[in-house]
Amino acid sequence: MLLGIVGAVSSAAAPAVPDHFCITEYADLSLSAHGPTALAVGPDDRVYVALEDGRIYAFEDTDGDDQQDEYQLFATGQGLIIPGRDGLVGGVSLRHRPWNDPGDE
Repeated sequence: MLLGIVGAVSSAAAPAVPDHFCITEYADLSLSAHGPTALAVGPDDRVYVALEDGRIYAFEDTDGDDQQDEYQLFATGQGLIIPGRDGLVGGVSLRHRPWNDPGDE
């Protein structure tokens, strides 16, 4: 069970947690100079961390001590992916423009 990841949390202001919960360091995120933007635990129990620059790292606890033992670059160049009108838009600059569908008034 993932209890916490340290790196984005300042040591000066630890977050408050409910009773019977605790925050522990799972992985050293010093490699993430571009800042983590998303976190997910996969069905393989690896922790996936997406960074602002489009890299995704996979962290793994290989000995069951709830601490990251290994990590690897899982994917790169993902950029920003959002659902769009015509499919997925990835790795491009976006700007808002009004849409005018048939029947709009």
